[in-house]
Amino acid sequence: MKKFKVTMIIVYILIIISFIGIFFTGKTSNKVLRTKVQNRNNEGLIVTDERIFDEADILTETEEYSLQKYMDKVSKEKQVDIVIVTTNDAEGKQPREYAEDFYKTHDFGYEDSDGTGLLYLISLDKSVTGNRELWMTTAKEAKDYFSQSRIDSVLDNIYNTLTADEELNYYGSCNEFIKGI
Repeated sequence: MKKFKVTMIIVYILIIISFIGIFFTGKTSNKVLRTKVQNRNNEGLIVTDERIFDEADILTETEEYSLQKYMDKVSKEKQVDIVIVTTNDAEGKQPREYAEDFYKTHDFGYEDSDGTGLLYLISLDKSVTGNRELWMTTAKEAKDYFSQSRIDSVLDNIYNTLTADEELNYYGSCNEFIKGI
């Protein structure tokens, strides 16, 4: 009888461990998946569902997941593609040039390659401008909706959120960007 109880306890422990494993596996499958940018379609255009490119590694996976969910919601509501890029290497380009090239090279756009969209760039590369830079670029119909004064206002809010604490709040600045759309 004692051997049976020990066996049952082991079986229950294994079942519990299995459920815990399934639970955590399900959680991790919801994380933002990093897709290689080199995926191309038959025309040679870059194709990816990724919209957060944290090349400077300043966001946690949890923050990326949260931002992605928020971006998906706002993107559908406003019918605009939303992209966030962070980099340590702007390839010797000014922030505007880097952001516009990044948008075009990746064929972003709401329901259309090179379509309506917004890209928020956080460049930590000081080699060109001497400073870290924030930039917001627009494409197609978003250009009509976002006047320069509106972009400046959104960037002011982003900057205020970014620098509100002693430590830079990159995650908060990304949220502020999405909120400003």
